[in-house]
Amino acid sequence: MAFFGLAAEWFWERWFATGLGNFGSVFLLLMLQMGFEPILAFFGGTHAAVTLLLMGDGMAARYEHSEHTKERWNFQDESLVLMRRAFKSAGSTLPLLVLYFFAPKPEFLQLGVLALGGVAALGLFRGKTWGLAAIGGVALVALGHALLGEPTALAVAPAHPLAAPWAALAGSGGLAWGAALTGLIPLSLAPAVARWLRRA
Repeated sequence: MAFFGLAAEWFWERWFATGLGNFGSVFLLLMLQMGFEPILAFFGGTHAAVTLLLMGDGMAARYEHSEHTKERWNFQDESLVLMRRAFKSAGSTLPLLVLYFFAPKPEFLQLGVLALGGVAALGLFRGKTWGLAAIGGVALVALGHALLGEPTALAVAPAHPLAAPWAALAGSGGLAWGAALTGLIPLSLAPAVARWLRRA
């Protein structure tokens, strides 16, 4: 989705891809504890390159500051700042929701959370308020599973450098906690929602 969105020059896609790059860049930090691993270096390095290559005013001029975006959407600067936070949070946390779903033996709850997450992302990308409510629902359900559900165990060999971090996370229910981080998306827009409610 990030690749096709960048190619299509959707105004929000640079933010989403940057958040996705930030998520993958965390793997570079794992090498501080695990030592150099070619897989981690490639995975983290390519994601870090995505973030770096999308930085700067030149790239912004092709997306959120393009003439097409100004003519069609006529955003205010404050709106762009709020949307940038939301889409970066989405890019950083939605991969955790996907990992939560693909843990072995997914429960019906996880299937529902992934479906609701897809609907929520669609609403967010289309600029719909109900998308924020759906993302809040995803975060609450995942948080409830993290607090009350059974911990999940990944059926992978933890010796694999790319799987070991997720095996440790899943063993403590960490994937559910990670999925709950999607709640950062509506929180980033909370001030704007509060102002809208006061005006209403």
